[in-house]
Amino acid sequence: MSTNIETEYPALAVGDKLKFAEEKQRYTVRSVSKDGRWAICTKPFNACNTVLYTILDLAEGERGVDNMVFSLGYEDQESIDENMRRLEAGEMELSLRHRPIDLRIEFDKSLIASTAN
Repeated sequence: MSTNIETEYPALAVGDKLKFAEEKQRYTVRSVSKDGRWAICTKPFNACNTVLYTILDLAEGERGVDNMVFSLGYEDQESIDENMRRLEAGEMELSLRHRPIDLRIEFDKSLIASTAN
């Protein structure tokens, strides 16, 4: 995937595995915006039979949760696709109440390369 925005990060693709410096478990990229600015990632949260999510803003170099009071959730692809549509339309953004985290991705080239095919 090529990108229309200038970032210091490589273009992401659905299925890429990312590890953030402050996390132990990897997230899976579930959706990437058309311009490459936004990515929605999830990881399993087995104790509650759900997922944890994070939204990446590659243009600003930060990640966090959405600013919606009643979220659609991120458990299934349909909800993820709708949330990406909201991000692209400007109807949703990163929460300012829950301070965004600086984006510190530990890239594993073999994982990114293996999912790019």
